[in-house]
Amino acid sequence: MSTCRVALLASLCLLAPVSYSFAQSESNETIRRTPGIQHGGSYRGFVPAHLKGKPGQQRARQIARNLQTEITESSPPDVTTVAYAEHLLSDPPLPPGLEGEVLEFTEDSKGSKLWVDDTSCYWGRAEYLLWWTKGMNSPPLVTTSPTGTAQAQAGVLGQPGTTILFGNGDLVDGSRSGARFTLGRWLDPTHCNGVEVNYLAFGSDTNSFNANLNQFNILARPFFDTVGAAEDSRLIAFPGLVQGNLNVAASSEFQSLEVLYRHDGCHSWGCHIDWVVGYRFAELEDRLRIGESTASLTGPTAGTTFDLFDQFDTRNTFHGAEFGLVGDWQIDNCWSCETVAKFAIGGTTYRAGVAGQTITTDAVGVATTAQSGLLALGTNSGSFEWDDFASMAEFGFTLRRELACGLAATFGYNFLYWSNVARASEQVDTTINTTQIPPGTLTGTSRPAFPRRTDDFWAQGLRFGLEYRF
Repeated sequence: MSTCRVALLASLCLLAPVSYSFAQSESNETIRRTPGIQHGGSYRGFVPAHLKGKPGQQRARQIARNLQTEITESSPPDVTTVAYAEHLLSDPPLPPGLEGEVLEFTEDSKGSKLWVDDTSCYWGRAEYLLWWTKGMNSPPLVTTSPTGTAQAQAGVLGQPGTTILFGNGDLVDGSRSGARFTLGRWLDPTHCNGVEVNYLAFGSDTNSFNANLNQFNILARPFFDTVGAAEDSRLIAFPGLVQGNLNVAASSEFQSLEVLYRHDGCHSWGCHIDWVVGYRFAELEDRLRIGESTASLTGPTAGTTFDLFDQFDTRNTFHGAEFGLVGDWQIDNCWSCETVAKFAIGGTTYRAGVAGQTITTDAVGVATTAQSGLLALGTNSGSFEWDDFASMAEFGFTLRRELACGLAATFGYNFLYWSNVARASEQVDTTINTTQIPPGTLTGTSRPAFPRRTDDFWAQGLRFGLEYRF
């Protein structure tokens, strides 16, 4: 072989990320190795998806063309050079996973050959979220009845004509916007080990209801009276008896944080799987507030006004150990798909608060305040905290479209599940011992009570974002 041909082959080894050899076996199949660390006959590492594609293929084809030119000018042609040139010009020109631009070879202290085809250390992703979440179940909170309904039946559940205006179903179960941010760093040149931090948060989802005498001649708040052992209601608006307005608001917020260690698992022909392990934090906060303002129109309380509210708050905090798998499949030069499956086990701390207040102002303007409302009374008001075992799971996929210079557009879907949470509206007890309604004093059954109800929670939706590797 001529000196020129030897120099050309040496340059080829420095420029093309291909390890080409013939297996010493009966089948004589080609062994196609992936970029990484070569030591003792084993290889570790891979080319990240954002470096795979046309630049490496174009370089391989150009090298092959130069080889063919050299072959046609030499006599006789070298068999190995011919085979290698044909390999480079095949379709695909390089085995999947070997299309990256090789910059140089280095050797570590143990004499291992290191492919340093990717000099980037960090990756980051910013995404817009459009998600839906499981709502919190609520008992009936506001009712109305047709004009002319008797006072004793007005707004009472189970009576003819009674209509539920708010409650009796899921609250805050609509779509909401949010954001998700990811930042990671590789700990070695071959991208076998890395760390990653993910944070996502939703904007507050709210449901509200406002009503007064101008909208409904009869407006009421239903409950079950333990004294009379029957359904009853508190009238907010009723012709000739009482006039007022009612405001109900429910809200929910969610956020999650992950800190993960990522390690190269297995890879073959454009697809690789990493496993991750780390820590997960999640927090879900709910609030339900019912406020009313009424004025008595007749009887001994004529001219007296009542301003009261009931408020229920819950906060769920999860801490747990997380592990999972991340798979990446290179579809073609521009498109790749990422799938994620993660599972966390740990504990949830539940914190709840129930509070109420009633301000009574008589006809001459003298006001008195009691720390009770209608559904938040002395028997269930206060702060509550308890713990329980819980788990979280997340599944998702992402389509990635390479743009330029390490930048890619992403589109994906995720489903997240949390096994145990306490929701605000589910802590409402509508069974009331009316003897303790201000200014009364409790006699008999201690109701309403704080039920400590828990339920599961899920969130799912779409993601749109940009990813950058540097």
